[in-house]
Amino acid sequence: MKVIDPLPQYEGQFITSDELLDFIKKADQSGCVDSENRPLLTILDLRNENFLSKQAAMPSIETRCKTIAALLDDLPNPEIRQQIPRQGMVVTVTETGNRDIFVMKYLYKFGHKNIKGLRFGMRGWIKLDYPVIYGKRTDHE
Repeated sequence: MKVIDPLPQYEGQFITSDELLDFIKKADQSGCVDSENRPLLTILDLRNENFLSKQAAMPSIETRCKTIAALLDDLPNPEIRQQIPRQGMVVTVTETGNRDIFVMKYLYKFGHKNIKGLRFGMRGWIKLDYPVIYGKRTDHE
């Protein structure tokens, strides 16, 4: 019988689309790095596999900062987790924001304390008509 390791107790924090848009504008102006060349912002796009289809030209948050596109099922892979910086803010993006707390708890378990979830997810971002780009999203195949 396989024992499942429970997620840690962790409240997690959310960021609104308005707050993220303001942060993106500031981060983009500095090339998305601080004075010591550490990342200011990373978008962790965790929408489902339908959105990762090579045929789908789907919207993603427009930013010059690093965007990592992955599936929730990819997170147990240490190579994927190593791509997620421990400096700067990492914002998780799901379809509606409902799964973000699970991602935050899971990454917290591996020492990440710089993760915030996008409140209302990509749907909330699009509903506000905030900047998006269309095209290939995956950082890994």
